Amino acid sequence: AAAEDADEVPRGRGAREGHIVIRARRELGRERLAVYRTEAAAADGEALAAELAAGAYDYVTFTSSSTARNLVGILGGSAPLAHTRAACIGPVTAETARELGIEPALVAEEYTIAGLTRAIAADAAPED
Repeated sequence: AAAEDADEVPRGRGAREGHIVIRARRELGRERLAVYRTEAAAADGEALAAELAAGAYDYVTFTSSSTARNLVGILGGSAPLAHTRAACIGPVTAETARELGIEPALVAEEYTIAGLTRAIAADAAPED
């Protein structure tokens, strides 16, 4: 089938390439159509940075590249994250974290919330 006839899948604004839109070119005359947008939450970045520096959090989880970018934006940089362990849902998110100056402590082998939860549980388990 021609490219314009290809079935495509929805993607969010800012999502990585490869997540594209359902028949957008043929039916809507567009190659891509954002079906949702990820926005950073309103948060007190200074207070959160202070909590991180005080060791209030054992782990910070990143379930997408946008969550990593948004948290670094809220914090004003990645330095406050040096006081916790970064857990990434998969290799794409881990690469984004590295680009932002965050070295992931762990990356889930199964790229799901359940996989990330298992990875954290295994990481946090006491050693025998």
